[in-house]
Amino acid sequence: MSNHLMHPRVAHNHADNGYFPTDAVTLNGINARLDIGGNQLRLFDPCCGGGDALAAVAAHLTDCGSQCHTFGVELDRARAHAAGGLIDNVVRADIESCILQPKTVGLLFLNPHYGFGNRDQLSSGRSKRIEETFFERTIPVLQDNGILVLIVPTQSLTDTFTRDIASRFTQVRMFKAGVDTYKQVVILAVKPRVRAGISKAQIKQQQQCL
Repeated sequence: MSNHLMHPRVAHNHADNGYFPTDAVTLNGINARLDIGGNQLRLFDPCCGGGDALAAVAAHLTDCGSQCHTFGVELDRARAHAAGGLIDNVVRADIESCILQPKTVGLLFLNPHYGFGNRDQLSSGRSKRIEETFFERTIPVLQDNGILVLIVPTQSLTDTFTRDIASRFTQVRMFKAGVDTYKQVVILAVKPRVRAGISKAQIKQQQQCL
């Protein structure tokens, strides 16, 4: 099974270097900014690894009073098996092979692979980063007022990507991740009921923040 989002060389490098789970300091920072109490809540991690990060967020939100149900997708066999012991539902698959139902998730935890995707050689457009592709592929699952937790390296925050985030979400906040391996940042944001309700001034302000 292979990841079609990645150029084969990029995928090989990820396999050689291992995977980098969200560190404890960053998770503590995320949890300190989340307090969703008293709700039935679905949490989804499309790059769930061994499941530790999503399980930690779910445990925190359960302590806050939420009833959490967790869902993950992981390509690697061993990590998917490990995640099965921590996450309620795990699918071992490439995200492109998954059918994702829109507006079914209350919190999207997105810490995708970093780098450039496999561009069509016949295309004259720019090669998208994997972070952008995962973002576009998965954010439709968020319900109205759903929360995005996005962990990306600063080099991915291009003008195009930051405008895409700023024009789709409100209450955008950002803080530095605990481990600086790739100069990561954590972006927290809320999906509004009506995207058209985000004003041009708000989009500009949020994009400047990013």
